[in-house]
Amino acid sequence: VLLSWGRFGAIGITPLLLWLLLDWAFEFPLLVLFGSFVVVAVVAIVALLKWVVVPPWRRVRRDHEANVIEELHGKLNNRIIGSLQLGGEVLAEKIDGASTSTPMIKALVARTSGILAETKLKSLLDLRRTWKFLGVALVILAGYGSLGHYAPHVYQDRYDRTIEGYYTLLDLLFPVEFEVSPGDRRMVRGDAIELRAKVIGARRDEVRLVRIFEETGESVTEVLKLKDDSVTLTLEGEQTAANFRYRFEYANEISQLHLVEVEDRPLIQAINFELEPPEYTGQSMRLITGRVAKLEGLPGTKVLVSFAANTPLDADRTFWETTTGIKDPIEVNGRYGSFQFEIVQNETLSINLTGHFGEGFEMERPQSISIIAQSDEPPSINILTKLSEKELVPGAASGLPVAWRAEDDFGLSEVRLDFTITSLFEVLNRQDRKGSRVVELDPPRDRARSRFTGIFSGTAIYPGDKVTIT
Repeated sequence: VLLSWGRFGAIGITPLLLWLLLDWAFEFPLLVLFGSFVVVAVVAIVALLKWVVVPPWRRVRRDHEANVIEELHGKLNNRIIGSLQLGGEVLAEKIDGASTSTPMIKALVARTSGILAETKLKSLLDLRRTWKFLGVALVILAGYGSLGHYAPHVYQDRYDRTIEGYYTLLDLLFPVEFEVSPGDRRMVRGDAIELRAKVIGARRDEVRLVRIFEETGESVTEVLKLKDDSVTLTLEGEQTAANFRYRFEYANEISQLHLVEVEDRPLIQAINFELEPPEYTGQSMRLITGRVAKLEGLPGTKVLVSFAANTPLDADRTFWETTTGIKDPIEVNGRYGSFQFEIVQNETLSINLTGHFGEGFEMERPQSISIIAQSDEPPSINILTKLSEKELVPGAASGLPVAWRAEDDFGLSEVRLDFTITSLFEVLNRQDRKGSRVVELDPPRDRARSRFTGIFSGTAIYPGDKVTIT
C-alpha cells in the first residue's frame, strides 16, 4: 500500500504540478491549456484508481504471499507452498489419516512453522524503493503546498483559464450569435443613448464594450455583466459629447463596428436685419445687428434677414413663417441662412432651423420676432414768412424769401416749394409760369427749419400777375 501511495504521489500528480508551473510561466494558448489539462487529469485519475483506490480492496492470496516469502528468504525451497498444499489436503481429508505420509506432512508443517516463527519477515522486505517513491511524493506535495502558500492565485488563475479554454472549445464547436442595437445612430449631443447587445448561446457572464472616439482615436473598454444573455448600457452627458464608434466583444467573437454621430441642436449665433424703408420716404437702408424681440417699420418696408447658426443646416427643413399664414423656405449655405420679407401688418414671425442631420435635430424653440407695422402720418410744415401786404411790386416779389419749419415722424429727406404764376388779364395772352425749389436734407431728420431764397430767379413777373406758392 505504501508503495502504491508513493507511486501515486511521485507519478500520478507530478504531471499536474508541472502543468501548473508551465502555464504560470508561459501561459499556453487556451485550447492547448485545456487539452493538456485533460491529459494530465486522465493520468492523475488512472493513477488514483490504480495505486490508491484499488490496492486496499485487493484480495490477499496465500499462494502469492507464500511465493513472495520464499523468494525473499531464499532457503525455504518451496516449504511454505508444500505445507500449505499438503496441509490443506490433510485438513480436507483428501489424504487418509492412517496413511504413512500423514506424519511426514505434519512434521513438514511443524518444521515450516518453526522456521517462519524464527524468521523476521519484515526484515526480508527491501523498502528502499518504497521510501524513494514516498520521498518524491513528499517533494511533490511540498511543491503544491508552497504554491498554495506563496502564490495562491496560481490555482485560481489556472482554474479560470481552464474554464475559459473549455468555453473557447465550445465556442468553436457551437459559435454564439450577436444582436447589437441601435446600430449606426445620429443623435443630439449630450442626449441619452442605450447600447444593447444580446449574445445568443452565451456561456460566460461577461461581455466587453469597446468605444473608439473619432476625433482622438482613443479607445475605452468596459466589462459588462450579461443578464439573460443580454446587456444594456446607457450613455449620456459627457459620454455622448463627441462622435464615437462602438462594438461588443464576447471572448473571441466581435460584433460589427457601428458609428454614433453627435451634433448640437441649431441655434442662431449672430443675426442682422437690413431695413429698406419705402421709396417715398427717401430714407436710406437701416442696419440692426443682434437679436431683437420686435421689429418696427412702415408698411412696405423691405427686410433682409441674414444669420449664422452654430451648426450646418438642413435646407429642406429650415423655413420662416408668420402668424398670418405665410411660410417660405430659408436660403441655406452651410450654417448660414438668409431670407427677405416685407412689412405689411402687425404679426409674429418665427425662424425655424433644423440641423443638417435632419429630423430630430430641430431647434428647441423657434426664434420669434414681433413685426409692428407703424402708421405714417403726413408731415407738417409751417410758413414762417409773414407778408404785410398781399400785393407786391415785381421787384419785391422776385427777391421774396420764404422761411419754413417742417416736422415728420419718420424723417424729412426734402422740402419742396412749388409756385404758379398766372396773369389776371387774359387779354395780355400770357402763359402760366410754373417752377419749384427743393431743399434736400441729408441725412434725413424728423425736424428741419430753413428758408427758400431766389425763388423766382430766372422767371419773369409782370404787373397784374398772381403768384400761388405751395
